[in-house]
Amino acid sequence: MRGALAAIIKSMTEPNEFKVIIRRKIPFLTDLFNYLFIFLIILAFILAAVIAPSKTNEMHSIYFISIFPKNTYGILAFCLISSILFLFLYKNMRRYIHANLTFLPDCIQIKGMSVNIVASIDSIIEVYCIEPKNTEGISKQQAIFYFEQPNRQIRAKLKNYSETDDFMKQLLQYPTLKLQFYDWDFGVHSDAEK
Repeated sequence: MRGALAAIIKSMTEPNEFKVIIRRKIPFLTDLFNYLFIFLIILAFILAAVIAPSKTNEMHSIYFISIFPKNTYGILAFCLISSILFLFLYKNMRRYIHANLTFLPDCIQIKGMSVNIVASIDSIIEVYCIEPKNTEGISKQQAIFYFEQPNRQIRAKLKNYSETDDFMKQLLQYPTLKLQFYDWDFGVHSDAEK
């Protein structure tokens, strides 16, 4: 009886709900934008290699007009306009949604305005705990967590960095969760930090 009462008191004193920011993105649009961007980079390198021998801007224009057929101008204009359009769509579709992440006994629930995600603890393969640092190795005062499941990845950033310790205490209550601590600036997985 005392053990159950102590568990109830402990769950009441320790927070199990945290304000997070969820990043939503559309995979098809992301892939399409990435392929278009790679195509434009390759096209820019080819164009730069062709007009590189010329010395002045006028010569660059003459090389461009004389070497490439008129169909290429339309393709280049289409790629440029569509890449700007897709960049605009990509930035707007990849919204950041404010939500509440709640640790329940057998699942993690994320609820917000347009998001309602329930992730069973058994379905979570790994949790990546990331504390980004700047180029000087100083923390950016952010805590980002990726909950990897077989069919998706949930990215949650703590709204209040000061709650990181309480958040980690809640994560460590699940013995089956595999945690990976990731040092952002050097790209090194550290198992020693566990």
